[in-house]
Amino acid sequence: MKINFLSVKKICIYAYILSFIIYVIALPTSAHELSKSIFVLDTTEIDVTTLDNIYKLYGKNKENKSDAASLEVCYRNSTQNAFVVFESGAMGGFTRITSIKIMTHKPKLFCAITNVDILSLTYGNGVRLGQI
Repeated sequence: MKINFLSVKKICIYAYILSFIIYVIALPTSAHELSKSIFVLDTTEIDVTTLDNIYKLYGKNKENKSDAASLEVCYRNSTQNAFVVFESGAMGGFTRITSIKIMTHKPKLFCAITNVDILSLTYGNGVRLGQI
């Protein structure tokens, strides 16, 4: 079987060019280009807002220690079936918020009552709980 090295070389060059074009097209949507707005929930910003800021906005609460070696604080509104959980882990020095979860099912945490309308909380990109 005779192999034409010139055509193999052309195929390799075309494959390289095609992969470069795909990389350039996909680059703006890659993880390092995510909009900062998806890390913001109303006035709470991941890695900026502290647990003390949360206590001022939502009310004093006890911290739940999770299995993942982080601190979690949970809030619920007494008139809504909605919960918000703020987490602070090692990446936030156990003081800055590293995760935010909004849900309609009760987490396995102590959840303090807050006057904040949890159903109206909106992420910076416009997404909110219950949005269709």
